[in-house]
Amino acid sequence: MTPNAERHYHQLLAGVIEDVLRCSSGPIRVPRLALAAGLSRFHLVRLFSRMTGETLEQFLRRMRLERAAYMLLGSSHSILEISVDSGYQSPEAFSRAFRKAYGLIPTEYRKCRMTWKLPSSVGLHWNADWVLDDGPTKNWEEAPVLVATSHACVWRFVGNYGWLEQGWLRFIERFSEFTPPGSTFITLYLDNMWTHPVRDTMRADLGWVCSADAEAPKGMRKILLPAGCFVSTRFVERKERNDAWSYISGRYGGPGNLRVQNLSYDLYDSLPVPFCAAKTKIFVGRWDPSQIGDISRKSSNVN
Repeated sequence: MTPNAERHYHQLLAGVIEDVLRCSSGPIRVPRLALAAGLSRFHLVRLFSRMTGETLEQFLRRMRLERAAYMLLGSSHSILEISVDSGYQSPEAFSRAFRKAYGLIPTEYRKCRMTWKLPSSVGLHWNADWVLDDGPTKNWEEAPVLVATSHACVWRFVGNYGWLEQGWLRFIERFSEFTPPGSTFITLYLDNMWTHPVRDTMRADLGWVCSADAEAPKGMRKILLPAGCFVSTRFVERKERNDAWSYISGRYGGPGNLRVQNLSYDLYDSLPVPFCAAKTKIFVGRWDPSQIGDISRKSSNVN
């Protein structure tokens, strides 16, 4: 398979995975996923297994059970209600499937409060922020804004987003002498960490915001950051960052945006090294302003 073909299939499967994660109740069927992806059922099943090491049916079953386990721990819903919501035909069928996965029946599990996540070789898990809209409002959010066009000088990082600190250290080794004083640093995400099927092929652009007439140093390239409607957070501590990103992307995502790669990035209050001390302002692109109500009439530059 060529790199371009592999990238195409990664993006296609990411859309399939997001379809599953956005499903708020009941089972989701393979034929429906195949139709939405524009593939035959056979091709989708074979492709999913090859890319993730987990069969599509196993993944769908695991998402239903993770969702059920989360509800057992975080809600007062009865086991009957949870079994019906999860798409099982009876509480007994739900109990058998749950015990096979977690080693406990639902009543026992609810008392012991184990983790709701089941093992995943590629780190794909159900995400409550993407389907539950009745939780408490978090304090990460700022008013949505229209962000003006800007530019950035960037260097491409490929790998698990959990390795971004190593990426920034390599960036500093290569480009620190070319960094303009007072730069605003940026990580632009080209894949979604919650849906990308192969962790070590995720892409990000690391660099700084620059002027329209700036030239990129050798080994970097200059890109356009298009204007758009964004939801952003306040500057958050690194330990809060993933939770804040999950909350924002979940609250403003939805079926109308599936398989659309919206521009998303982190801005830092300083060079993000050491990474654990970096404060991050998150921008998640939303091209449909009707999704987020009133938007500031004043455009904002990312820098």
